[in-house]
Amino acid sequence: MHSTAESQKKRLLIVRTRYSHWGEHTAFNSLAPHLRNEGWQVKERRVDMDRGRFPCRTLERSFARYTRSRGIPAFRIRDLNANLRSLMAAAWGMLDVVHLLDGEHSLMGLPRWLRRLPQGRRPGLMVTLHQPPVLLSRLLRPEHLKDLDTVLTVSPEQENFLKQWAPSVRVRTILLGVDTGYFAPSKQLSPERPFVCLTGGIWMRDYGSFLATAQRLGTMKEIEFHVVSPPAEFVPRSDNIVIHRNIPDTELLRLYRRANLLFLPLLDATANTFLMEGAACGAPVISSDRPSIRAYFPGASAKLIPGNDPELFASAILELYWNPGQRRIMSQEARKRAESLSWERIAHRYSEVYLDAGRNDCRGGSK
Repeated sequence: MHSTAESQKKRLLIVRTRYSHWGEHTAFNSLAPHLRNEGWQVKERRVDMDRGRFPCRTLERSFARYTRSRGIPAFRIRDLNANLRSLMAAAWGMLDVVHLLDGEHSLMGLPRWLRRLPQGRRPGLMVTLHQPPVLLSRLLRPEHLKDLDTVLTVSPEQENFLKQWAPSVRVRTILLGVDTGYFAPSKQLSPERPFVCLTGGIWMRDYGSFLATAQRLGTMKEIEFHVVSPPAEFVPRSDNIVIHRNIPDTELLRLYRRANLLFLPLLDATANTFLMEGAACGAPVISSDRPSIRAYFPGASAKLIPGNDPELFASAILELYWNPGQRRIMSQEARKRAESLSWERIAHRYSEVYLDAGRNDCRGGSK
């Protein structure tokens, strides 16, 4: 039996995708505990994106053709299952707010279905979008957003795009948080040699520019480029590149703490967990001059290079290599920026939005 205090908490359902390569402390994995500290009764429904094929392959293919025709190609049959279960929970009056954390994967019928519930059982509904504008227009249509209370973005660039693309939609930007308790600088000093430039990941990475930069610095034997979980086809034959695959969370944390800097050329971006986690560990950032990256790393915490020019990237790396004092300042600024985006702070902003969405008791408040 729940206590009186527990029964008075607002009831939040978070629906989100899950990939097996995500670490325990990566991105939204750290959000729910902080929301509970904000007074929410949180239930998470995770859609495992790495599971094998759906038992009925024919049905899965037919459903994929249908979602493509509806302009939501990322919506899968497992997402439909999560939507239906969420609708059932709402219909039973068990929810005050529903937050679809991965809107590109989650938007189909749920917003429209929830709006058809009686007012007393209708929870507040919001969605977070993650992809840059060039992809949002391919993955969604404006009408998919019209029945939402709020559309949340993780970068101002997305918000500016949505205000033009779907002007009737209420949009707010909340930058992605980072677990600054787990991702934190080491208390031990890192050795000065070798000088480690750390990169990693797959989505929206510019490995062509990365390789060209590493090649230009090939004669600098003290500089090494370490790569975490690159694409399977990434097999460079170079003495100054070290690849790390299938590493545990503890090893990733060690690499962040050991890195002299993060070097991450990007084709496009919104939020980037690799940069956020590394910066929280005190690693200076060298990356691409994209609007969203500027939003996350203003000021002295990062060097952002226009056009992904390998010559400019190499010059920036050498500048930090030869200037430990500048690296120290950038390291302190990177950590300070990460602390301003800690999940404790960001969860409070989410809580404010949730309260606004569920403020009307007759729509989704306490029954």
